[in-house]
Amino acid sequence: MGLSGSTGNPKGVMITHENLLVTLNALLTRLGDVSRKVETYVCYLPLAHVLELVCEFGCVFNGIRLAYSSPQTLTDNSTGVIKGHLSDIRLAKPTILATVPIVLERLSKGFYEKLREAPWLKQTLFKMAYEQKLALFKASRNTRLLDRIVFKPINRLVLGGEVRLILSGGALLSKDVQELAQVCFGPVLQAYGLTETCVGATAMYPHQVQSETCGSVIPCSEIRLRDWAEAGYRATDKPNPRGEILVGGDNITMGYFKMPEKTREDYRVIDGVKYFATGDIGEVLPNGNLKIIDRKKDLVKLQGGEYVSLNKLENAIKLLPFVDNCCVIANPLKAHCVCLICPNVIRVADTIRSIDMSARTIIDVYEELNENKKLRTMLYKELYDECARQNCDRFEIPTAVKFVREIWLDCGLLTDSFKLKRKEIESFYSKDIQKLYEQ
Repeated sequence: MGLSGSTGNPKGVMITHENLLVTLNALLTRLGDVSRKVETYVCYLPLAHVLELVCEFGCVFNGIRLAYSSPQTLTDNSTGVIKGHLSDIRLAKPTILATVPIVLERLSKGFYEKLREAPWLKQTLFKMAYEQKLALFKASRNTRLLDRIVFKPINRLVLGGEVRLILSGGALLSKDVQELAQVCFGPVLQAYGLTETCVGATAMYPHQVQSETCGSVIPCSEIRLRDWAEAGYRATDKPNPRGEILVGGDNITMGYFKMPEKTREDYRVIDGVKYFATGDIGEVLPNGNLKIIDRKKDLVKLQGGEYVSLNKLENAIKLLPFVDNCCVIANPLKAHCVCLICPNVIRVADTIRSIDMSARTIIDVYEELNENKKLRTMLYKELYDECARQNCDRFEIPTAVKFVREIWLDCGLLTDSFKLKRKEIESFYSKDIQKLYEQ
């Protein structure tokens, strides 16, 4: 039994041994050769996350070492790691890492924070090396010398030095984060799948260099696109077909536990093949790769008739150094969006000092965020500029922002796989959201 829909009301998904085995065998074809003598896998995602379940089964079947950790002790920046002590990932030195985008985002931000503290010359040399390797990587050329001099030490500092493959699933990874991870940490394979498809649908190959795609269909699956005319997505679109993704194959699960009506709604048989309607909007690229461009549940129609993609906005905002996490709120009865932000206290404190050099000791960053108009204006401009840089339309960009004190993971406002529980967040901050819309 797996859990789905943990951002709202959880649904039990009935998973068979066949579902697990066919997905596992298909994913192993994308990982290449694995050797039980040299591989180590670090486990920190909960087994309620079907990607982690499949990965751990694969390790057990192939005799690969397992090192158990938790999100609180995984990296040097984790809350449970005492300053000066090594994190679990640096102690275990894994060779294969399965992750979700928010973990790679935090690793990337932590790396950039350390880089900003480095001397100007070191920053300049790194930027030159980064651009050189990225260009060579995209051209599928050898980067051994750069790796040995520059990027192997970074891998050692952040991930223990032995990671050769990173599998990312659960949500779409942004282009900037994926490119940083591919250059500094190692090859990143984006995979796409849901609990209902036993995590099987598409996956990249280790040698692929494209970003913002989920790879091609894995051997156990097949994909159809269904028109969603209301939002303007059709399988006949040119140059690339677009529509709601239907995933079929032996990896499709039995259905929802004691929810026959919901099962009939989302599962269907077409030409003798069982399919699941994902609710995700995909685009098939000329090379056969799948690109996730929207999600039905995360598309909100504003008062003026424009559609806003919440995930697209949040992925752009989370790239900002002063943002740890965020949730965009789009009310269909309003003409604009607002945003709740969990700030990175250290980065905000540095910004405050850059505005006022006399502010050596900052008692309450959150109070400064609420009271310091100059600070709020500066941070909002950064947010607006980043959203514009990520090709967000003007009507999509939040018009008001609230910085919150609460750590969402501790408050139960995130799922076990670090996804937002939107309904719970909107309920928890209902008064704050109302005030934002009144501004």
